[in-house]
Amino acid sequence: MLVLLAALAEVPSLHAAPVIADVGGEIAIGRNGNWGRIHPDLDGGWWFFMAAGGDYWMSHLPEDLTYDDNDRTALTGRTNLQDQGIVRCPDGTWLHAASASVATPNDSLYAWRYAADTFEVLGEVTVEERVAERAHNDPTLLCSEIASGVGVSWYSEQGGAFFPLEGDLDVGSMFRMDLSNFMGSSLIAREDDLLAVSVNGPGSTNVEVSTFDADLSKTGARSVRITDRNAFWPQGLHQLSRDRYLLAAMVRDAPGGEGGDVHLYLLDGDFQVLETERLSTGVDGHRPWIARKGEQVIVMYDHDMRNWAIPVTLDLDGVDDVLEDIPGSRDGSGRSGEDDIALAGCACASARGGDGLPALGLLAGATFLARRRRAKG
Repeated sequence: MLVLLAALAEVPSLHAAPVIADVGGEIAIGRNGNWGRIHPDLDGGWWFFMAAGGDYWMSHLPEDLTYDDNDRTALTGRTNLQDQGIVRCPDGTWLHAASASVATPNDSLYAWRYAADTFEVLGEVTVEERVAERAHNDPTLLCSEIASGVGVSWYSEQGGAFFPLEGDLDVGSMFRMDLSNFMGSSLIAREDDLLAVSVNGPGSTNVEVSTFDADLSKTGARSVRITDRNAFWPQGLHQLSRDRYLLAAMVRDAPGGEGGDVHLYLLDGDFQVLETERLSTGVDGHRPWIARKGEQVIVMYDHDMRNWAIPVTLDLDGVDDVLEDIPGSRDGSGRSGEDDIALAGCACASARGGDGLPALGLLAGATFLARRRRAKG
């Protein structure tokens, strides 16, 4: 009897409190722009980035995300940049990539590396220019100890083209990665491999989850249903613990539309949906993103040519092994000590199963939790 009770004690309660505990109202950041990306600052506040006027702009926001349009800095000085993204690297520097249309639509891609806090340009490179066969829009960025670079897609075939970007910056030989596409996808590093989430074309109710080793060879893949509608742009991927992930993705009623509503998912180690939260209703939304600082999560997306942040509070009491290792700590070690902050693009303390995909934790009869979002404030 004692053995049975001890075993039952190891099984999570079917009535455990939801991890996604509370959702706040939308906060508008800036008067116009898109491709909003946010990252926690270890010294307090948040680093915020957005595309506007053909450049990429940086601002430092306080904890409450108050934005001052007069306190922003243009990063490149260019006026022709389109789709953009930025991630933080293990040494605290930043990797930024952006597409442009020089001769034909989306035919060019550029990258920059910036200093940790000053955003001084440490390197700038043309990844490709006037290359019409590849779609350089919606680039997918990665900066980690396993691999660093940017991924794009082909127009006429499936698969991803990954360009290694090392140092300040050197472009390595293009590598073909075996996934449906890089357009609108996410890519993060775990302890010793890479994890990608993508969508295989319009009309899909599923996302494709793929793992890759340090040589960028595929080690595992599965298709995971996250909605009964049309899933797209699963760009906000964050590893919360050794067997829990957060995913921000867009969902719309039918394929072929321009935008949709942003959803936040809690996934287990097998990437099955444990909780889901619809964060917007009836908006033409795009380009989701996610960042976490302790129990505080910021989900970003844009609609109506404006960036919006949605604060989400997590209840982590029932989550084991919440990640604390991060890139960009002040001593350069990649560890934050007691600062429970995790940056997008890296998760440095994970566990995997033998097939390359995370091992499923012991979870008997896990229930799918769908809760209605509280009214916007």
